[in-house]
Amino acid sequence: MTSASTRILWIDAARAFAVLAVLLMHYQAYVGGPANPAPEGLERIWPWIVTQLGPVRMPLLLFMSGLLASSRLLSTNKAAAAARGISSFYLNAVWTTIYFIAGLFLTAPGPGQIDSVADWARQLVTPGSNLWFVWALGFWAIAFIFLRPLPPVLVLALFVAAGIFGDLARSSLPSRLVPVLIYGTFFALGVYGKKYMLDFLRSHVVAKAIVLGTIYALVHRVAQVDGTDRVLRSLLIDLRSMLAIMLFASVFVLLVRWAPLGRFLAIIGQRTLPLFVCHLPLLWTVINIAPLREMLTLPHLELAWPLLGLAYLAGGSLAIHWIARKIGARHLFDVPQVLLPRSARKK
Repeated sequence: MTSASTRILWIDAARAFAVLAVLLMHYQAYVGGPANPAPEGLERIWPWIVTQLGPVRMPLLLFMSGLLASSRLLSTNKAAAAARGISSFYLNAVWTTIYFIAGLFLTAPGPGQIDSVADWARQLVTPGSNLWFVWALGFWAIAFIFLRPLPPVLVLALFVAAGIFGDLARSSLPSRLVPVLIYGTFFALGVYGKKYMLDFLRSHVVAKAIVLGTIYALVHRVAQVDGTDRVLRSLLIDLRSMLAIMLFASVFVLLVRWAPLGRFLAIIGQRTLPLFVCHLPLLWTVINIAPLREMLTLPHLELAWPLLGLAYLAGGSLAIHWIARKIGARHLFDVPQVLLPRSARKK
């Protein structure tokens, strides 16, 4: 396997891991946890895993999104960045509408459900409780049209400052805006850090992973110390997540050397969008359809519940994506070319 193909595989593998970690978190929070609120023995490993992945799942996903968008966002061709932004805003509007329609049929309320026409209209143009990620990708892409001429250090400082503000003022800000502010730093780091990350992982990966793991554990411990200045603590949390991104990237560079695993994770990693947008309606079906919920939460198999749920959400999302393309509904996932600037349209 060439070094070039390894880099491609680890990027997709890291994206796959990050989005699956998001699905696992949601399933554990809304199905596994309520069905087994007092886990015992080995069952307690799942809440622990979900907690431990907190510093990395969304930062890693956003860093990789920025890394993959880097060429377009740093190009002098503004149409490329505009097309990226338009695509994300379009997908946000499409899936906000799907969520709203699907929510009309729910008997038990589900996470991310849109309860009114007014809320639906608002989320068409502003971040939603689940689709904030898709909206934010569009917002940041458009922002880079204006930020690209500025020195990268200044742009990163602006993103870090916005993140600190979002962290410290989260109680007085709309909850849907907070993640856009606090996670933007990792997207910007991905945009500017692509070359550095690829170069960093070219050699001595095992040694680097060991060092990163050690430093991560230290920073993680320091970030939990009571009485730390709030701004310093926010910076430590960002540093911890950046170390986690580098650590997990190192791990996946090593893991994808086993070609079958690399190819499997690449399939998932290249389909993060359908996994992200489709899994929530599928989660609603588990909450609202008792026989399905009972099948996924069989007695005496509590240790396997999160794995069963993850397989259902991921497999179902990929199936929806495959069916949509087969029946000609590709615009559920692809922006119509007519909406894009002429120079950015696919030939």
